[in-house]
Amino acid sequence: MEVLYTLTTPFTYAHKGDTVQASFVTLTAANHKMVANFMPIQQAFYRAITELNTGRDNDDIDSETTVKEDGAVDITADGVIFIMSQSSVDMAKVAVNCELLFKAGCAQVDGEAKLTSELMHKITMEDVNGLIGTYIANFIKLPRGT
Repeated sequence: MEVLYTLTTPFTYAHKGDTVQASFVTLTAANHKMVANFMPIQQAFYRAITELNTGRDNDDIDSETTVKEDGAVDITADGVIFIMSQSSVDMAKVAVNCELLFKAGCAQVDGEAKLTSELMHKITMEDVNGLIGTYIANFIKLPRGT
């Protein structure tokens, strides 16, 4: 499965001897080699959901999720960031793990160029949050009945 994230702020980079403008990032699922970076992200997301579900009404989560006919729960990328930012989760650690995951092969700029540290540093924080939220929303599933 691949998911395209359209950059809100495109940037230029060198690719195959040319200067090109990046317009999107292709995200792909992690494999088992990436477990050391994937699992802390999943744990942080589930911790945030659990914290928000404990001892309060679920309006915050409900406003960011959609329950499908089969009972599966979908969440928006913005919803992921909103919910996780309200919790005790260390978002800086989530961002670092996501960057490592992306650089390990889960993200390609314009579907071709590997997302390197140099390219990652050109991405605005708005797009970093968008990439993190999009990745979690698409590759880490919410448990049914959340």
